[in-house]
Amino acid sequence: MAPHILIPVRPFAEGKSRLAAVLGDGEREALNRRFFDHVFGLACRVATPAHCAVVSHAPQIRNLAERAGARAIVEAATGLNDALTQAAAVMPADAPLLVLSTDLPWLSEADIAAMIMAGTRAEIAIAPDQERSGTNALLLGRAGLIPFLYGPGSLAAHEAAAVSAGLSIVRVERPGLAMDIDTSDQLAALSDRDRA
Repeated sequence: MAPHILIPVRPFAEGKSRLAAVLGDGEREALNRRFFDHVFGLACRVATPAHCAVVSHAPQIRNLAERAGARAIVEAATGLNDALTQAAAVMPADAPLLVLSTDLPWLSEADIAAMIMAGTRAEIAIAPDQERSGTNALLLGRAGLIPFLYGPGSLAAHEAAAVSAGLSIVRVERPGLAMDIDTSDQLAALSDRDRA
């Protein structure tokens, strides 16, 4: 069965607070909107809007998803893991579920396709961040196979949960999936690419 893609999105004005020292409020909001447009647009092209969902507190973001033909889930929980658990509970129970972070400006359709293909070889597919500490994409053979354990050390936590449950795991290591934007150096690298 075709996978469904779930994208958790903070309000644009709230995301990337760690970059507040180098970006003004309006710049951060514009950056977060750019990230969302990029990742959500790719997801809709790869999986079709009908197989994409966004979970967010922000009506603006949910409206963008709905206008594109995707599912919009009102985030009622507090915190990323609870929000994903809430959203996963209303996704198709018999289909693979791919969770994508939004701050992946180098992401391509081929990267998403690689995650989906990895899900045909293992029950859990994980794309680590650049430091191989966090999780930038997570594909479950079906929702609920393991809990969502985002936060510091989430890569190891997700892999440990899969091992504990006796599930097969594969890592998907691609630059487009690994290169997120959390620091001023990473932001500078993005700016350099934009100018190239």
